[in-house]
Amino acid sequence: MESTKEVVVLAHGLYGCPLMMSLLGRRLRREGYATRNWGYLSIVGSVQRHAARLWRLLAELDSDPAVARIHMVTHSMGGIVGWSALSEGVPSKFGRFVLLTPPGRGSWAATAFGWLARWHCPGIQQMSTRPDSLVNQFRSLDGIEVGVIGATLDTVVLSGYAHMPGEKEYKVFPGLHHQVLIRRDVAQAVRLFLKSGSFEENGAAD
Repeated sequence: MESTKEVVVLAHGLYGCPLMMSLLGRRLRREGYATRNWGYLSIVGSVQRHAARLWRLLAELDSDPAVARIHMVTHSMGGIVGWSALSEGVPSKFGRFVLLTPPGRGSWAATAFGWLARWHCPGIQQMSTRPDSLVNQFRSLDGIEVGVIGATLDTVVLSGYAHMPGEKEYKVFPGLHHQVLIRRDVAQAVRLFLKSGSFEENGAAD
């Protein structure tokens, strides 16, 4: 079977569910992408535990002859889970990765309140701003074009803490931590990056 589909894997953030990514997914499907809206029980277990499950989905898509290319679009903790999965190996068909408001350099909320959930959700502490936290040990993902979107009024991931190692582009939109999921202009920027590797209209196309 000829490879025909470009598939975008969507992943929500902490205390979230796939429904939160549904509007963005619908907008991407209108642009011709297939989507897999992946869910995980974010309040239980470590980032690595969730990443292992996500990796299995990526491997499944990678082995599907009907899939031509795989992209990933994530929100908040979903980006950390996705980064951890790709750190274990990049699927041969993987294309581009867009992270919306990720705690790439940690979240003050995880630092302040992570200890309250340390027994059932060590993943929260793994996203703290401490120098030895998981997110602050991340390295660039070789061969992947990474785009990061932040929010001007984000009170969960403060300004400057959403950056990821080796990111190709970083763009900030008005709004709160979760508002990036419903903004039409954010969806347009995501679409452009998946297509060309740039959030801007004049970005270089494939």
